[in-house]
Amino acid sequence: DGSRKVDRITLTLSPEAREALDELVRERQVTLAEVVRRALGTELALYRHVKQRNGSIYLDVPGDPMTELILV
Repeated sequence: DGSRKVDRITLTLSPEAREALDELVRERQVTLAEVVRRALGTELALYRHVKQRNGSIYLDVPGDPMTELILV
C-alpha cells in the first residue's frame, strides 16, 4: 500500500547537544526531526565511505591547516 512504518523514539540529550540541535533547526529552517534524519544520513554515508574502505576525510578551510576528520 506504499505506507511506511514510523517509529517514535525518546532521546536523552545533554544541554550542549540540545543547543546544537536547536541551532541547526534555526540555521537550516527545518524541523528537529529533519535535522536528526539528515544527521543520521550523513553519519551513515561517511561511515560507509570512510570506515568500510579505510579512507580519510580532510577539512580544507582557507587560512587554516588541513585537518583530518576522525570518525569514532
